[in-house]
Amino acid sequence: MEFLFSARDFIFSPPWFIGKDLVIDAISTAILFLIALYAFSFHKVDMDGRKRYITTSTAFLLLSMSYLIRTITYYFVYFTAFEQNKIESILVTTDIIASNHALFYSSVLLFRFLALSGFYLLFLLYFRRLDLMTKLLIWYLILVSLYLSFLEPFVYNLTAFMFLAGITVHHIQNMTRYKCRSTKMITVSFIILAITQLVLSLKGVDVRFYAAAKMIQMVGYGLLLITFAIMKKNGKRQDRHNL
Repeated sequence: MEFLFSARDFIFSPPWFIGKDLVIDAISTAILFLIALYAFSFHKVDMDGRKRYITTSTAFLLLSMSYLIRTITYYFVYFTAFEQNKIESILVTTDIIASNHALFYSSVLLFRFLALSGFYLLFLLYFRRLDLMTKLLIWYLILVSLYLSFLEPFVYNLTAFMFLAGITVHHIQNMTRYKCRSTKMITVSFIILAITQLVLSLKGVDVRFYAAAKMIQMVGYGLLLITFAIMKKNGKRQDRHNL
């Protein structure tokens, strides 16, 4: 199977940040899984919002799975190469990837597909009036963006940003109606996550953008987890309906 893309196109971490980004992704995996559990637990105490909570839980579970796949994939890329060659060089990792093209590209594709699917499910929670043809069109655009992301990786980040921007706009509008703390926190979380995707889209310009975005991203997911934990502790139905 011939690949038109260089493996180097998918390695953006500066040398000093290699490994640290995997730790951040592993933490993000755990955080997103906990959020999924919190969201799922809400449907047991609020049957009226059962479908919403299950959809929210599914979305965060897909995101958690995507980061798990990414962590495992890049662990192999980074540390197999470094252990075998005893040098910290991105050029070495490309040789390792070259002999495992199909596995590597399939993993990258699966990671991006699961992540965009998760963001899309969250997007649909707030834009439920979309007709079937519009939903199918969005799925088509997701698939097109996945292909284009192999040519230009920033396409994936911009697609994720568009979903997060829509979610953020909804929460900002929600925040003007409901002044509770959880609404403000969840709004700030999605603003941070949207900014993260914009910064990641610049990683091809300077790898330091990648490092900065990864750290910002963990803050966004962490704040989101804290918000869900507060909603779980308070047990207020209004707070949960602000999701």
